[in-house]
Amino acid sequence: RPNSQKRYGSILRNLRIFLAAQFPQISRLDQLEPLVFEKYKLYRKETLIARNGCPLSPAIIKKLQKAGRPAAPARDTTVNVELEIFRAIFNHAGEKGFLEKNPVKGVRHLEVREVSEERVLTKEEAERFLKHVQKEDPEHYDIFSLLLHTGMRLGEVRHLAWPNVDFKNRVIHIRPFEFMNPLTDKKTFWSAKSKHDRGKRQIPIDDTVLEILERRRKGSQDVFAFA
Repeated sequence: RPNSQKRYGSILRNLRIFLAAQFPQISRLDQLEPLVFEKYKLYRKETLIARNGCPLSPAIIKKLQKAGRPAAPARDTTVNVELEIFRAIFNHAGEKGFLEKNPVKGVRHLEVREVSEERVLTKEEAERFLKHVQKEDPEHYDIFSLLLHTGMRLGEVRHLAWPNVDFKNRVIHIRPFEFMNPLTDKKTFWSAKSKHDRGKRQIPIDDTVLEILERRRKGSQDVFAFA
């Protein structure tokens, strides 16, 4: 996917910046070894970076600090993901005959120490947010309201099909299904992004969600609730 290509490009750029700074003598794949990636882990944890992964200049670091948005090094999870992507890239290089052994083999993941707390809106914050949406962006009010009342992902709301809405039992079914794509006139398979049973689950429909879906179903000519 385009986002994956962008992510891989960013990670490879990080590696090039690191090699240019600490291992300028390396110019070939077969010169890479586990020690390089052990030092890469330290580099990512000690270097303040921008959101795109690039190192920051002292002036920008100072500016961010003054603005109350201090720069931070890469998270443990981010470094581990990068190691896995490097591992996959060099496995592919080996399969194509460019490399005899994977230089990331034996390089351990960092122990994840960061604890991330979920940001949960209070009822007052949610009501204030929806009031703002209704005023500034009424076209998408139903979508934001559904997201808040169901906990569905945005992609699941966008692909909410009428056959998966059980009005009688007041349940939304999140499950894989095929549909005729109006852009291509071909059958397309959609599945929720989840490691667990391909994302299948049931979501109860409260009064607010029921009102939104019943209103949108009237006169609807499309398979999707938010066509």
